[in-house]
Amino acid sequence: MKKLLLIILLACNTIAKAQSPLLTVKGNDSALVKMSQLLVQVKIVGNIAYTTAEMHFFNSGTKQMEAELLFPLPEGVSVSRYAIDINGKIREAVPVNKSKGKQVFEAIEHRRVDPGLLEKVEGNNFKTRIYPIMPKGERVVIIGYEEALQFFDKNNLSYQFLSKYPQALEKFEVKITVLGAATTPTIANENNNADNISWTPTNQTTFTKTNYQPAEKWTIKIPVQQDVPSVVVQTVDDQYYFYINTSIENNKIQKKTPASIGIIWDNSLSCKNKDVKKELALLDAYFTSIKNTTVTLYLLNYTFSKDDNFVITNGNWTALKTTLQNTIFDGGTRFSQINYAPHDEYLFFTDGLSSLSNTALPASKKPVYNY
Repeated sequence: MKKLLLIILLACNTIAKAQSPLLTVKGNDSALVKMSQLLVQVKIVGNIAYTTAEMHFFNSGTKQMEAELLFPLPEGVSVSRYAIDINGKIREAVPVNKSKGKQVFEAIEHRRVDPGLLEKVEGNNFKTRIYPIMPKGERVVIIGYEEALQFFDKNNLSYQFLSKYPQALEKFEVKITVLGAATTPTIANENNNADNISWTPTNQTTFTKTNYQPAEKWTIKIPVQQDVPSVVVQTVDDQYYFYINTSIENNKIQKKTPASIGIIWDNSLSCKNKDVKKELALLDAYFTSIKNTTVTLYLLNYTFSKDDNFVITNGNWTALKTTLQNTIFDGGTRFSQINYAPHDEYLFFTDGLSSLSNTALPASKKPVYNY
């Protein structure tokens, strides 16, 4: 096999959302190719998790095969590492932009060399082609990603990884290292057990199984002390970098029920196709909550005008609702025409487009909630 150039190419194709790594093999002998090993390394530093999945694919047949791997990631997480073996050596990918990636990919194919390609597809899944997989041979694909962890509860951060796979693996291994935990982490799968996994004094653990079919989602709970910031220090090129994770107490103040509300209703032509039903549902829930208030309705397009006053009693706002439902949408939008009258708060319903003036809203001493 000739030397392979690896690239990362991000694209937006449509494909069914995967819940676990999915291998699709071309040809009638697809059953002869399978993932034989899945080796996962997880390093958690503070509230940042670094995950690397090393996948081995073996061809037990007598001819070379081609496969496609679909690898799911949590929402909002992107691949930070992609590598594939070339002649027994792991070669790291070089990230390039989409247009440049296509040029390089086509140029390499014309040289009769098989480039490595990683594409982002629908549902935050990543797809890569594995070719060729030689007879009685193995190919290795490595995918790594980083993510910021969220709180499971007030005392624990949560890390999850999917270990489900439709077939038994010759080897399944997970190595976990946690730095900065307040006490020993815990692991639970969907059946509230994790085969009695034990941790070392330095918060490391390894789970290894042979001829094992992963079938559950694992959750690692990392204990944290809310009142004690976690600090991680790293030295790079004689420079010190600090990462501090702490929680900030915020004072909650009960919102006073507004006695007077100004509703600014954008009735410009650009709002004609907006989801009015959703806005009316929001108002219905709001008035049901506050029950009694007075509302002044203002219409905004290229002018700003007062429409009428409405009294809301025990959550009944039928007259105002009827007026909003019968609004005629026409003209451009001029935010600069808005003139705040004295109300306790304003509810501003708009698509955010001000075609005839600057989009900046006039200053107000009272709260203005935009929808």
